[in-house]
Amino acid sequence: CHSIGDFRGNAFVYSWRRRNAWNLYQQVVQTMPEDAPGSLPDQEYVDVIAYLLQLNGHRAGAGELSPTEASLGQIPVDRSEIGTGGR
Repeated sequence: CHSIGDFRGNAFVYSWRRRNAWNLYQQVVQTMPEDAPGSLPDQEYVDVIAYLLQLNGHRAGAGELSPTEASLGQIPVDRSEIGTGGR
């Protein structure tokens, strides 16, 4: 229902600058699927976030992501912000 180009590249990263994977997760949960937002299992939403991060150059970590602010809040969407505290 979406093209890959909608979720990677400069335009995507620019629109999510200074925000983290938790913010992205919340947005996806609140809006997808369009006909039933929030209806998927948490793990499916986390898998979508992992895929979006991978599309934007993030490497897989040592463990699985968890659908928590403590986990996802540490990951900036914009890789250029890694090591800068996400700011």
